[in-house]
Amino acid sequence: APKFFRLSGSFRSFAAFSNEDLVLVGSKNTDEPEIIDELQKVNCISVAVGDYHFLALLRDGTMLSWGLESNHCGCLGLGKQPNGSIIEGGSKRVIKPTQIDAEGKVVAIAAAGWQSAAIISDS
Repeated sequence: APKFFRLSGSFRSFAAFSNEDLVLVGSKNTDEPEIIDELQKVNCISVAVGDYHFLALLRDGTMLSWGLESNHCGCLGLGKQPNGSIIEGGSKRVIKPTQIDAEGKVVAIAAAGWQSAAIISDS
C-alpha cells in the first residue's frame, strides 16, 4: 500500500504525494481527494496551489496547469484558448492538467491567489 509522505497546499486545496509516485488532490469542498490521471506515475515532484488553479512540476522539467483563470488574468499560463478549456463568463476553466510551453527546464513553481510563477533554467 502506498505511504503518503509529503503535502503541499493552500487555504482551499492540497496535494498529497506517495512513495509509489501517486498524487492526490483534495479540497475543503469535497469529502475525498481526487485522483488526477495525468499526475499518476509520471514523477510529479511538486504541486503549487492558487485560489482556484494548480500548477504541477514533473521531474523532467515539464510544467502542467489546470483550474479556473478569472477574467483572462493569465494565471494558468496557457495562452488565449487552450484545447479542452471551457469559457465561463469572463473566465476560462481547464479541466485536465495541460502542459505549459516554457523556454527551458522548469526547476521550481509557485502559485497563490490568481498568480503563478516558475523558475526556468536555460541550461
